[in-house]
Amino acid sequence: MFKDLFAYLRTDDWLDSKVPFMLAIALIFSLYSHCNSSCLKTYYTVAAFFLYISMFLAFSYVINDFTDMQIDKKAGKQKVMYRLPKPIVVVSMAFIFFLGIIPMLCITQEKAIFVGYSLVLYLTGAAYSVHWLLRFKERGLIGLIECSVAQRCLPLVALFFLYNIDVASFSVMIALSFINGLRYILIHQAVDYENDIKTGVRTFVSQGHNKYRSFIISAFILECILFLGIFIRLGMDYLWVLAAALFYVIFEKIIATVVTRYMNVDLFCTFVAVPLEALYNCVFPLTIAMILTVIHVEYLGFVAFLLLLSFKSIKGKLAFISVYAQSKMRRNTVK
Repeated sequence: MFKDLFAYLRTDDWLDSKVPFMLAIALIFSLYSHCNSSCLKTYYTVAAFFLYISMFLAFSYVINDFTDMQIDKKAGKQKVMYRLPKPIVVVSMAFIFFLGIIPMLCITQEKAIFVGYSLVLYLTGAAYSVHWLLRFKERGLIGLIECSVAQRCLPLVALFFLYNIDVASFSVMIALSFINGLRYILIHQAVDYENDIKTGVRTFVSQGHNKYRSFIISAFILECILFLGIFIRLGMDYLWVLAAALFYVIFEKIIATVVTRYMNVDLFCTFVAVPLEALYNCVFPLTIAMILTVIHVEYLGFVAFLLLLSFKSIKGKLAFISVYAQSKMRRNTVK
């Protein structure tokens, strides 16, 4: 039952790859306001935000599957949704919407504005795939921008209803989210290229824009620069953060070696091991949670929750380390 539910909501596509970084941003602003909030209030605020972004992402993927049902069947994809009556699917999307916004409504002051924002957010999320909302999936470069804004940036605006936001810090996080979103959707379209050609779906990549790999690498470089600045700033207050950053660089280098040398896969155009993926979804969120815990040990729950959330991702990354270590051992044995 739970397996079908998670497959229906497509949690594998967003729970450990989009949510942790958004939670890290919420924790950053919890860090700024920890003196003004009780521990219990901080936990509730972050939990409400977690449910809000999770339900929004689930809705976005469900409505995409609902809209593309005939296309996906033509491509040979098998999904839980195909076994459900359409009215049940529609009711489930309404349930997802209300489940996401109700806890946030309980703590935000500007309730009417928040509801209006949420309606815009959900319409924007649906617009990527729904035909009468322009179906940005098939709008080339504009579609890439819309998808990144809808799924990576707009959900973060909800934080303005929860915290006193430092605009400079928020702008850096929005920039990172936007660039990362562009890179991911380009990779997704590159991976789906054959299916999109087969079914006639005209994405940015399937329309023949053969410089998409250069765009992906450029986005990666920009993200590295922004993260370097963030870790240097954090390292000024917490020296161990710089050690964590150095460890991560070595970690990323090992994974890149396994993917390119041992698996012979294009590092930048595959979901086998997306560069910086572990930084977004494991290292950075856990670093922020640990800083918060250093200030107040009762926030250790955030570290535990993020470890649980990223367990599958961490396990996958450690598998690459294992392959690398075994390869080195074999070489030494041969020598």
